Amino acid sequence: MKMMPLRWLLMVALVGGLAGCGGGGDHAPSDAVVTGPSNRSDTVPPPGGGTVVYRDLHFHVKNSEGKPVPGVEIEFVANGFLAEAALTDRNGNLLDARNPDYYKDETDESGVARVSLLMTLPASGAEDIKAIGSVSASVGSASALFTAEVTVQKKK
Repeated sequence: MKMMPLRWLLMVALVGGLAGCGGGGDHAPSDAVVTGPSNRSDTVPPPGGGTVVYRDLHFHVKNSEGKPVPGVEIEFVANGFLAEAALTDRNGNLLDARNPDYYKDETDESGVARVSLLMTLPASGAEDIKAIGSVSASVGSASALFTAEVTVQKKK
C-alpha cells in the first residue's frame, strides 16, 4: 500500500518535468493560423540557368481572434522541382549553409517571420521548362505554403 503514493509522486514528477521541457521560442496556441504571401508565376528568357530570389516572404501567425502571436517558433522548409531551392536572407545569403532547405526562427512582435527563396534554374532546352520552388512555414499543426512557378523559355 505504501508503493501507491510513491508511484503517484514519481508520475507527477515525470509528467511535470516533461511539461517543462522545451527550448527556443514559445509554442503556438492550438488555434494558431499561419498565412503567407501570394504565389508567383514568372518567365525567364533563354538561355535560362542562373538564380531567382523571391525576397522577404512574410509569414504571419495569428490566433483565432486575428491577433498577432509574437515569439513563437516557426519552421521553414524549401523544396524544388526541376530547380534547386534554398532559404536565404533578403540579400540572397544562405540562412544555414549546412542545411540550406530548412530554417527555424521566431515570430517578431508583430507575429511575422521572414525568409527569402533562392531558386537555381535549369538552362533552356528544346521545350519550355516549368521549374517550381516552394516554402512551407509551420507553427504547431498550422502551416502555409508559398509556391513560385518559373517558366524557362525554350531555346530559339
